[in-house]
Amino acid sequence: MTQPDALRRQPAIRIDVYATLRDLARDASVLTPQEKTFIDAPAQGMAERLSWRVEAARTLAWALSPSSVSLGPAEGALDVDNLVHVRKAIGAGERLSLRPAGEILDLLDMTWWQHWTTRQAGGAACGFSPDIVMERHAALNWLTGFDNMPDTAWDEIDTPT
Repeated sequence: MTQPDALRRQPAIRIDVYATLRDLARDASVLTPQEKTFIDAPAQGMAERLSWRVEAARTLAWALSPSSVSLGPAEGALDVDNLVHVRKAIGAGERLSLRPAGEILDLLDMTWWQHWTTRQAGGAACGFSPDIVMERHAALNWLTGFDNMPDTAWDEIDTPT
């Protein structure tokens, strides 16, 4: 599968997301319906929107990391080191465990307030990246089941504020 024209204009990190999804597409069971649609017929807006999902993945990787690993502020530059570490640990058969519920719920609380603030301020005016905050909120709501039914699909996770 070749890279679509719409993605050739995207920053390198976003292109890498497409390459990763394309490689995962060999096992379609690991992709969500939105991701499958993207692989089949990528569109410019969808490429950018789905590329932010790496922030949700990074949040889930944080939840599986030792307490010494920090998620960092929700304000900009992408740092995928922890995501890479968790992926390598999984590949090596290393046993990972979920952080204590209190840590996860503390981050959910902070993220909820950050998301509320970005919505009230109309975007990044509050100093947070709205995209990072939204993806973290979605990942944490999925992980905790907050305000979503247990069988809610990943693509349908709600992030109310």
